Amino acid sequence: MKFVEANENAQIIPDKKIDTRNNYFLGNDPTKWAADCRVFQAVTYKNIYPNIDARYYIENKRLKY
Repeated sequence: MKFVEANENAQIIPDKKIDTRNNYFLGNDPTKWAADCRVFQAVTYKNIYPNIDARYYIENKRLKY
């Protein structure tokens, strides 16, 4: 999903940490890899537009917003 003309500096607020971690080894460039990344059940983008937040969360193993 892309938010047109959204605030590129929106505050990202993680919520409900899960006891798992993910690794992302995509492509051949190690500078673009990420290891031991925390996983959260929800993430909120605060003020993506003035006074508007976007929240993504997992419910019944599905991504919602």
